[in-house]
Amino acid sequence: MTVLYDAEAERDIYLIFQDDQSYLCSALFKKGFKHCFALERQALGWICIDPSRSDFIATILPAGYHADIIAPFLSQNPTSTVLNLTVRKSHENTYPRLGLISCVSTMQYLLGVYWPLIITPHQLYCRLVNTHVPTIRVKQIWQAVREQEGQPMKQQQQQGMRQQRSESKPTC
Repeated sequence: MTVLYDAEAERDIYLIFQDDQSYLCSALFKKGFKHCFALERQALGWICIDPSRSDFIATILPAGYHADIIAPFLSQNPTSTVLNLTVRKSHENTYPRLGLISCVSTMQYLLGVYWPLIITPHQLYCRLVNTHVPTIRVKQIWQAVREQEGQPMKQQQQQGMRQQRSESKPTC
């Protein structure tokens, strides 16, 4: 018999950190880490979970389960940092709890963790890549292409995105 839903199955999630949001106090956030959202591979394809300042957007993407949507995404968004995560179900009660409702708290909920002192996207990134979390495994990291002094972004992209999109981590 075919299993339609397996609550214990591992989930394939791409957590994306970007600089594209401008809002009050966004200048205080680390460059490249002003907003975060997720792409999750589901049984019938991909879903984008994007909490913004004004609403919560969950979009089914027009791509099949086996489609590689990350390569085109990275080429269209070279300043994004992406974590490829494998997430197992957490059996801890993580929500509802008191705290801020933000892109970071929503991503924590999606990942099944509760870290009340993690409030910025960069803090979330650092916690995930530097701390062992039993239910989360970081499979791969794509680091954003950053502007170098005296060299425009377009020129850097043409010089080899593969080389700059290595598996090295931004400093935490």
